[in-house]
Amino acid sequence: MNRIAALIGFAALVLLSLATGITKLVRLPAEMALFRAAGFSDPLTIAFGVVQTAGGVLLLWPPSRRIGAGIMVATFCVASWVVWTAGTIAFFVVSLLFILLAALPLWPPFDRALRLRA
Repeated sequence: MNRIAALIGFAALVLLSLATGITKLVRLPAEMALFRAAGFSDPLTIAFGVVQTAGGVLLLWPPSRRIGAGIMVATFCVASWVVWTAGTIAFFVVSLLFILLAALPLWPPFDRALRLRA
């Protein structure tokens, strides 16, 4: 796997993970309304944002990268379901790509491409 492509994909994943979590932590009105419509209480949505933010942070440290990726796959699946229930099919399709992006660090060739070479 091309190292530059892996680094770009990884940077996109980390930024996306942190951004999706932080939007809930700062209680972005549109985000809170979307999750409220799916049956999430505000404290549950904020807790969900904490988990997403933690997943993004765990991605940064190589020993915890797989755990962070697993957290992001799970939270992106939940978020995709929320988007689906809201009826925004176009964004639902895009959110499926987020799940694939989050799964990349679980793929050994991608993980090897991220490691620093001596």
